[in-house]
Amino acid sequence: MSHTRFLLAAGMTAVVACGTLVTVRGARADAPAENQSEKPIRIQLGVFLPSDHSIRDRTGDAYFSAGLGYDLKALSRRADRSEFQSGPYLDFASRERGGFQLTDVAVGLQSRVYFAPKSRLRPYVGAGLGGYYIKYRQENGSDDRKFTLGGKAILGLQDRSGLYFETNYTLIEKVRGDLPGGFNLQLGYRF
Repeated sequence: MSHTRFLLAAGMTAVVACGTLVTVRGARADAPAENQSEKPIRIQLGVFLPSDHSIRDRTGDAYFSAGLGYDLKALSRRADRSEFQSGPYLDFASRERGGFQLTDVAVGLQSRVYFAPKSRLRPYVGAGLGGYYIKYRQENGSDDRKFTLGGKAILGLQDRSGLYFETNYTLIEKVRGDLPGGFNLQLGYRF
C-alpha cells in the first residue's frame, strides 16, 4: 500500500473511530424520542462509475451497485446543528463484458454527520473503512482475487421520510495495475 493510501486509510480510520466514540459517549437515556425512533436500516441501489480508464475500456462505464447498512441506535446531537450516526455496511458492484469482469464486495464501518437535523432535507457527509474483496477476471479466463483494506468518502441528502440520495468515492488498492475504485451514485431508503 502506498504512503498516500496509508495516510488516507489512517485518516478515515481516525474519523470512524472518533465518530464511534462520540456516538457511544454522546448517547443519553433522556435523548428525544425522535432520535430513538430513527429508521436504522438503509438500503440503496444505483450505479458505480469506475475511475480507472483501462477498467472502463474493458468492462464498461457503468456498473450495477447496491448497498445495505445499519445505523446504531446510539446517536449524538450538537446543539441542534448536527447529528452523528455510525454503523456497519455492505456494498456491492459488478459488471461483466466480453470476458472481463470486475466485482467489488465490501464490509466495514461507516459514519455520517447530518447537518440541520430538524429540517426536512438533511445534508450529510461521512466516511467508511472496511475490507474489500475484489474479483478481476481477464478475457483469457485468468482471475485475480484479492482481499484488501479500502475506504470511501460520502456526501448525501436525506429527506425526513427516509428517502435519500448519496454519492461516495471508493478508494481501493490496485489489482493488476488498475484501480478498481470509483464513484457510486445511489438512491436509497431507510426503514
